Parts: sequence; C-alpha cells; structure tokens
Amino acid sequence: MKMFFHSKELKTNNLTIIENTFEIIRCRILSNPSVGSDIQWFKNDQLILGKIIELSGEDELIDDLMIIGEYHEQLGMNFTAGIDQLSCRAKNTIGQTVESIHINLLCKIRKKKKKKFSEKNLFFF
Repeated sequence: MKMFFHSKELKTNNLTIIENTFEIIRCRILSNPSVGSDIQWFKNDQLILGKIIELSGEDELIDDLMIIGEYHEQLGMNFTAGIDQLSCRAKNTIGQTVESIHINLLCKIRKKKKKKFSEKNLFFF
C-alpha cells in the first residue's frame, strides 16, 4: 500500500498542508486476493467516507504464477484544524493493511490591507 499527494508518492509518513485548503490524498493498494470495495479512510482513528475513483477489476498476470489486483482510493477534503492523522485501510480474506500519514497544518498567511491616504485621516492641532 502506498499513499500519494499531488500525484507523487509520499516517501515519509508526514505531510504538511496549508489550513483551510481542499486537497486530495490517494491510496494505492496491490492485493491478492482482491480487496474488492473493502477500503476505508480514517481521520484521527474515526471512520470517514472516501470516494473510489477507480476500482480496477482487471488483474495483472505476474511471472505466470501470481495474480495481483491494483486498486486506487482517493479522499478529498478541506483540511481544517483538528486533523492530525489520516489512514487508509484495506481488507481481504487473508487480513488487512493500514497506511497512515501525520498531518501538519500551516496557518494561511493573510495580507494586511493598506489604508489609503486621505485628507480625512489628517488631524491638525
């Protein structure tokens, strides 16, 4: 199982995201036997719903011996305060596997508006 962000595989289990942005995390699973649709997402260990973008029933023959199915699951969400960890879990008849990433939220920098100079803002004594 591997996790992807902006179409790139995450090499660590830490991800930094700007707060209040909508982002998509993708989970790629190779499975034999098939996981079917038994793929779930968790936010801080609480079950949430993801959207299956591709559930490939087309298995690939590897070395004429082993059949491996490849499945993709993506989760799109607005990253707000309180999201510390996201996990993708896949189950089949043999067992389950879980991949987790820790989320570091950065505060969005807001630009201060400059006040326009106006004679109304001047005081004379």
